[in-house]
Amino acid sequence: MLVVDDDPDTRDMLAMMLEMYGASVETAATATDGVRLVEGRQLGIILCDITLPDADGYEFLARVRTIANGARVPAIALTGRGLDDDRARALAAGYSLHLTKPVAPDELIARIGEIANRSAG
Repeated sequence: MLVVDDDPDTRDMLAMMLEMYGASVETAATATDGVRLVEGRQLGIILCDITLPDADGYEFLARVRTIANGARVPAIALTGRGLDDDRARALAAGYSLHLTKPVAPDELIARIGEIANRSAG
């Protein structure tokens, strides 16, 4: 998995929680670093904040989709932006799911499981 979030506490907490559930996790603080981590790797799922310092999460996902091994990776927008328009924009941009921070750990894990099952099927 890849977690892209500019807040170090959020990034570390998400990585630790996901690793507790057995995930192998890479992290990035910027869209640019996230794209670099996608290149040449097979990732299961991407969790991405929408507000990033160098490019927003929409631009990040657009860049990822141009990379051969990133074209089909399921992505979850995990953001503080929770309006209906924000959700619609995230889904239209290609995110599989839009979750608003803070998200309960059990909900996040359940939703990741749903996305993983959809991708495997």
